Amino acid sequence: MIAGIQLAGKGSYVREPAMQQLRTPLNQNGTKTNLAIVDVDGTLVFVTEAKRRADTEVFGRSLTRPEFEIQPKELKRRSYDLVATKYKDLLVPNKLLVEMLNRKREQGVVVAVLTGRWKHMEEQTRETLQKIGLEFDWLFTNPDGNVKDEEFKMGLLPQLAVGFESIDVYEDKEDNIHFFKRKTDTRFSFHIVRPEGMLRICSGYIPLRVG
Repeated sequence: MIAGIQLAGKGSYVREPAMQQLRTPLNQNGTKTNLAIVDVDGTLVFVTEAKRRADTEVFGRSLTRPEFEIQPKELKRRSYDLVATKYKDLLVPNKLLVEMLNRKREQGVVVAVLTGRWKHMEEQTRETLQKIGLEFDWLFTNPDGNVKDEEFKMGLLPQLAVGFESIDVYEDKEDNIHFFKRKTDTRFSFHIVRPEGMLRICSGYIPLRVG
């Protein structure tokens, strides 16, 4: 059971589990299970229209990702908040990914949701996960808005992976994928998610059509 999570240089943060009884890396037969780690925005749910509306409200127009990243932190936070609250009904579930993860979980895979959403959006995130029908074991949100998305996630990946033989990571940001790949071991397989499909970065291709 994960009792606390240490972020390098940022102190210790205790994350509340998604369920009271967490499954351990060993199944009933004593065999190590697999772990699936999945992002929310752009991965479990597609945010194009919600993000466009939120950016327009905050910045006066829709921004590209590079334009958005250089904006003041408080304005970015306001836009993210609007995506998760005011415009949450515009989020489009990635139904095939949700169904695939639910099947994996039925087969003994532990499902961890690891999102860059900040701590204050945790309740809205749980509501979104419930609405799209995802069955999961752990939920981790970013407790510190000063920690970048990729750094927050990278601080947790090795600790979440302890005891598992293989770990699949599903993420929509290609830069994050390449950042993670440089710092993790061979147990990790990374999958970049797009509306038109899911590309397995390490090797092979897994078709995942939306519609």
